[in-house]
Amino acid sequence: LKQSEQLYRSVVEDLTDLLARCLPDGTRTFVNDAYCKYHGKSRDELLGSKIWDQIPPRDRKKIKRSFAKLTPENPVSIYEHRVLRPDGKLALNEWLDRAIFDDSGTLREIQSIGRDVTEQREAEARMREAQRLESIAVLASGIAHDFNNLLTPILIYSEGLRSYFADGSVESSQVLQIQAAATRAKELVRQILTFGRKGDES
Repeated sequence: LKQSEQLYRSVVEDLTDLLARCLPDGTRTFVNDAYCKYHGKSRDELLGSKIWDQIPPRDRKKIKRSFAKLTPENPVSIYEHRVLRPDGKLALNEWLDRAIFDDSGTLREIQSIGRDVTEQREAEARMREAQRLESIAVLASGIAHDFNNLLTPILIYSEGLRSYFADGSVESSQVLQIQAAATRAKELVRQILTFGRKGDES
């Protein structure tokens, strides 16, 4: 039994994941070395204290709701919450909780395995943003091509229309304004195509 306990403790303490146990009211009853290092506190400082101490109020409600849903039939819960690191920065933790019930079905303790997923979630957010921008670029390029097709006959026909009017006339001036507006629009189309990374600026 003693050897088994030593082996168990060795495995637990060598884990890089955060491991903790607490009572239903959030009082810590066990923490491993990784947990202590993550929070920058000793085991003596953490044991007996509440898990809520480093957790923002809004996230505390989420954890308490998760605890309340644990039953002998459904003893496992997975969730994420923010936590205040020793450097004062907020980080994001992912936790897997397993409830421990006695023979009468009363919740006695909750064992939690967690890890910091801050960088992972930030990378995922950047990936989603990049995908969103790529979708916008593809859509913009398609619209730009269609708009370009509309502008081409405007420029061609307005050039032909000028020959019907004398230079300096009101009508000739109006045609020139049409051409100038279409040319500016064509430049805008070119910029949109560049944004869309199509390389087709015609």
